[in-house]
Amino acid sequence: MSEYSINAAAMSAFGQGLNTTAHNLANINTQDFRAWSRVYSEGRPGQGPRAVTRSGEDAFGARDRVSVSFLDPSDPEAALRQISENGLPPEAMSGNTVDLARETVNLITDQRAFEANAAVISTRQTLDDAMLGLVADRRV
Repeated sequence: MSEYSINAAAMSAFGQGLNTTAHNLANINTQDFRAWSRVYSEGRPGQGPRAVTRSGEDAFGARDRVSVSFLDPSDPEAALRQISENGLPPEAMSGNTVDLARETVNLITDQRAFEANAAVISTRQTLDDAMLGLVADRRV
């Protein structure tokens, strides 16, 4: 796979991240909305990074922002036992999980990564054009 393809794959992955952030921000006032998350990973050798968007869960497959207000804070051991024995009750998962600060950071990070890969492609194109110009000049 060429350098262009690797950077294009990275731009596609970071573009997917930007779409995920846009989706979360569009639903910031939607009651009980579960924020989508994205996980970036290395693709197959020579294929560049890839992004996986997860609906309504964090990068580890767990729900974001679990409310533990139903637990007794004075006895943390009992609270942990209650969760491990019974799981989390539905009321612990209520509410919108979009975090504006996190989405802002994700937006800036993905945007900068997208721009950096675009700059690499542009620079590579400039270098290729210069090399072709040198080859053409030698033939004349």
